[in-house]
Amino acid sequence: MPEELYGIPGLKRLILSNNLLTGTISASVGNLSLLTDLWLGNNLLTGRLSSDIGRASLLENIIVGHNQLTGPIPSDLGNLQKLEYADLSNNVFTGDIPTSFFSLPGLKILYLNNNNLIGSIPPEISNAPALRDLYLNGNLLSGVIPEVLPGALLTLGMFKFLVSLCS
Repeated sequence: MPEELYGIPGLKRLILSNNLLTGTISASVGNLSLLTDLWLGNNLLTGRLSSDIGRASLLENIIVGHNQLTGPIPSDLGNLQKLEYADLSNNVFTGDIPTSFFSLPGLKILYLNNNNLIGSIPPEISNAPALRDLYLNGNLLSGVIPEVLPGALLTLGMFKFLVSLCS
């Protein structure tokens, strides 16, 4: 992807999904201080997702699913306090699920399915105040499913668990 894209100072939305784009997602994406939407899904992007993405502080929606991204998911995504929707599915991400996701106040939907994530589902999931949908199927996770907040809807694989609000 051309480095020049990351030098547009007023850029709010970068929508390039469903193309045949190759290359990497530059660390310069963190310089886009007004960026709210980063849609790069369904391309042929490779390499690691830089921790510098955590500097794009206004980011609300990130879609990088259906690429060939590798390495661990940066815990710096937990710096994105306005993040509501994150699709990192169908890549080759490895390592543990970053617990920083579960402290984001507005994160509603998180797709981490079909990667090579390992370990257990973090118990911090019970701290996720707005999380409605969590997709973790198609990974190498093990252990128990943690207790969750009442009312939270989790989609784990082909199963949906709906925990009713206690009255």
